[in-house]
Amino acid sequence: MPKSLQKTNRAAPPTPNNRWEWGESFSKQQESMSKASFTRLIREQGWSLAGASSTTIYRWIRDYRAIADAVPYDVARAALLEVTGGRGLVSVAEGVLSHRYAAALRKHAVPPEGTSYEDCLDWARGVSVVADHHVSLQAAPESWQVQTAKARFSEVFRRARAEGPQRITRQGKEGVVMVAEEQYEQLVGKSRQPKSLVDFLRNSPLRGVNLERDLDPGRDIDL
Repeated sequence: MPKSLQKTNRAAPPTPNNRWEWGESFSKQQESMSKASFTRLIREQGWSLAGASSTTIYRWIRDYRAIADAVPYDVARAALLEVTGGRGLVSVAEGVLSHRYAAALRKHAVPPEGTSYEDCLDWARGVSVVADHHVSLQAAPESWQVQTAKARFSEVFRRARAEGPQRITRQGKEGVVMVAEEQYEQLVGKSRQPKSLVDFLRNSPLRGVNLERDLDPGRDIDL
């Protein structure tokens, strides 16, 4: 269980260990302070507190709130972050829950408050499996022109991993789709599966081979 969820006798809260915990910490501070005071805080102390710029801290807050809105139960949220490492949970460009995890949470509802951490871990693993196998070409938020995709290849790559397939077109006509390796393997695997036993036998490399059993019992041997 993460340290932030463990009971402790210390009066001071534990120091955040990652960007998600920092996002939660700064989000709570932002809610308890005026806009001007919070802006001054992260501008003057952001580096000394979290080693991050104001822009990064605001992104941490945005990403944390996206997850908190989708998974309000803190124990379940901590379990999901532990299982996934936070990778692919939030759309980099939009700052909302990624398409594949939104689909996974529709299939596996968030556990109610009071659910044990171990049970939440099992739930989180199920969510992760569904998200990893979610393939939807409609998930691509936009089409990229070839020249733009070349110039921003790193971003296209990152969004294909985090958000879903990215469509790349040339002059708005010819197109290809960049997908994560796991999604590609799933698509290839599906395309290779025979539709029926008849198709399997018809396309089998053993088709035409004589598999009739030889009825000759062999020689009699005196023992």
